[in-house]
Amino acid sequence: MRPIRGLLVLFLLGVWATLLSPDDKGPRVPEEGAEIPDESCFECHKDKETQLKEKVLHPPFEEKMCSMCHDPKHHGRFVVEKGKLCFECHGDMEKKLGGAKSVHPPVRKDCTSCHNPHGGPNAKLLKSDPAGICLTCHKDKVALKSAPSVHPPFQDDMCTSCHDPHAANEARMLLEPVPALCFGCHDAADDAFKTAHRKVAMEKANCLLCHNPHASTNAKLVRPVQHYPFKERNCTACHILEEGQPQKLIAEEGKLCRTCHGAKGVEADKPVHHPPAEEGMCLSCHTPHAAEARAILKQSPPGVCFECHGDKEEDIAKKKHVHPPFKEDCTKCHSPHSSTQPALLRDQVPNLCYGCHKDLEQSAHKAIVHKPVSAGECLKCHSPHATDFARQLRSEPNALCLSCHDAIAVRLKTETVHTAIAKRKCIDCHVPHGADHKKQLVADREQICMRCHREQEIRGEKHVHFPVRENKCLTCHDPHSSREGMLLRKGVVELCTSCHSEKHKEFEHPVGVVPSARVTMGEEWTRRLGAGGAIVCTTCHHPHTSATPFLLRQSMDGGKMCYECHPR
Repeated sequence: MRPIRGLLVLFLLGVWATLLSPDDKGPRVPEEGAEIPDESCFECHKDKETQLKEKVLHPPFEEKMCSMCHDPKHHGRFVVEKGKLCFECHGDMEKKLGGAKSVHPPVRKDCTSCHNPHGGPNAKLLKSDPAGICLTCHKDKVALKSAPSVHPPFQDDMCTSCHDPHAANEARMLLEPVPALCFGCHDAADDAFKTAHRKVAMEKANCLLCHNPHASTNAKLVRPVQHYPFKERNCTACHILEEGQPQKLIAEEGKLCRTCHGAKGVEADKPVHHPPAEEGMCLSCHTPHAAEARAILKQSPPGVCFECHGDKEEDIAKKKHVHPPFKEDCTKCHSPHSSTQPALLRDQVPNLCYGCHKDLEQSAHKAIVHKPVSAGECLKCHSPHATDFARQLRSEPNALCLSCHDAIAVRLKTETVHTAIAKRKCIDCHVPHGADHKKQLVADREQICMRCHREQEIRGEKHVHFPVRENKCLTCHDPHSSREGMLLRKGVVELCTSCHSEKHKEFEHPVGVVPSARVTMGEEWTRRLGAGGAIVCTTCHHPHTSATPFLLRQSMDGGKMCYECHPR
């Protein structure tokens, strides 16, 4: 057997020598920093070699000039930052983006969101069929294709008939301003067109005020929510129909609207007014003809609100926790026209908050109520819009509590801190709104400690220290922090003698002294010495519970406990 084993070992060594031979032409993992020639890339990237057979190829890839994009010395890196890499060749596109008012977001971040960087079957190296590539992101538009009235370019997936796929000087990357863009297909001189628009000159009109550019439930793409005069085709209710002046109104904007809508927004009994309503700028939020949103708003809240309050829109994108009404509809909390409350709130805080948070309203009627709650100051702790902290808190829970409870905050910086605070939260012990227990505790003061500290260890033996038996842990311990070990309110001897003063005078065993060299104490007993290695009450007595009378740590039968330190 041994000769056979020897031959097998030699055979395997020979195989390995062949695999590792310098003449071997197989792929090798290059060392970091070693320059890789372009022709060697396909030795590893076999899938890319197959891609060379595609119908449309990226010129650098077709010419196998991998190093034009990829760093030949650092595997997996590009020669420049990915977002700027394409502009190394496509400088005209970078220039276009620089001067554009509206830029397609993927273009700023990564061209490969739409384009394949190597090769593919589609024109312009698009990742999918040009007819449907836009809908891979704009999924909300998919359902519109089945609407009763659909714009032909949208139905036929010809998005680029109206939009530039990269950037443009018009909003939404439109190729031209409206109505010039629309008149590229629709003849404004056509008799049918003129009749439909009451023979009003439309060369300066905004077609999108009435028509949806994609699809609608109404014929001619007319938007579904319509201003009553528009719906009845009663243009003269608002307009003076003079040729060449299609937008001439019978009165100023604000006054015109109030002829039907009264003084909505500037009621005398509601002193806080939304500036656009107060100034008669109704069209800041509403369209005069038709819209997709209720009340013929330009767009549904919160979008219409963000046209002015853009900083709030950024919060939705950046913050971890967003108040649902803020994300869904600002008008759930704010009146859009006028109010008796600051910030146009629909009701005073906390009543406004209790409209949704009915469970918290009950907390305000508990025996012990948090001062901000009783004062109706919900916003002192909670952000009404967005925050990075759970429960819409303005900051991290403990930091928020300590911003008011500053006396405790000062102590926590210099003393030993209760683990419940250091590693957990104040609200693990305290109810933040209202409770039936003192100090807003989550349970009776006598029971709360046992929620974390196992009862068997604290009072499981026959003899139990009186404060422990009566659940008066705070007689000895501070619940937050202390300069003493074990969160004691005072030094051990001082604390014990505050109750056991007479017993201490009668007892002759030295306390508060450091044992002499003659005393031999095991490690277990040494750990029970006090500050500076001095003997304290708890060296011999258990502070909570013991099987031995007087809470002694060992039985005194035959002097057993004494012999732990004093040899026979």
